[in-house]
Amino acid sequence: MCVDAMCNDTPAVVIGFDVSEVSYQRSVTKYVTYAHIKDLLEFDAVLHATSMEELIEYLAACLKDPNIKSAERRKCVDVEAHHPDGNAARNVSAFLVERMKAKE
Repeated sequence: MCVDAMCNDTPAVVIGFDVSEVSYQRSVTKYVTYAHIKDLLEFDAVLHATSMEELIEYLAACLKDPNIKSAERRKCVDVEAHHPDGNAARNVSAFLVERMKAKE
């Protein structure tokens, strides 16, 4: 969803805390270890809430100013999304059909 937000120039908040103790497998914090989330954080394209207080503050900031981090999002999209054209489903399905035909 964060990548989709970047492509649509919509602010996003990554949640980097759990509200209760849970195993790593069920933890929200594990998501910040995913490569695409790390990239978004590296580009400073998202706000990263590490507490409930920050989450509330960042959500309010995004609602108040939808352009918050807009320049960072555009830089991130240029590198990470390879200039989206709105045809992702069509492009992926054509690729899959091509690969399946090659296996025949």
